[in-house]
Amino acid sequence: MPKLEVSSDKASGESVVLTAKLTGAERNADVSLKLAALEGSAKALKIAAMNLAVDAKIRTTRSKVRSAPRIAGNLEARIFELPKIAADFTVDGSIRPAEDGEGGVLAGAVRADLWQGAGSR
Repeated sequence: MPKLEVSSDKASGESVVLTAKLTGAERNADVSLKLAALEGSAKALKIAAMNLAVDAKIRTTRSKVRSAPRIAGNLEARIFELPKIAADFTVDGSIRPAEDGEGGVLAGAVRADLWQGAGSR
């Protein structure tokens, strides 16, 4: 288990690597998630990168996704965000055959405000 320490003035944590291999009838997937070390404080948490890699095959269609957004959060205000997400993807197979596969980039942002009791801030 990675070491994690969070106090009001300092936060630190070790990098985390999770891998999964899923297999089944006509379905396979290799998933890798790497979280960079946690740093900052309870009011300004930062994880420099969350590297996500998915290589999946369902029947004859293969999909690959790669993404590395950074994560920011404020434990006291219960706000967490991925301010800039960009995911590269490719899809190839019999559904949309192409010499090098079809692909592109998905981009966006996510913010979650988890505060309970909206009137008591």
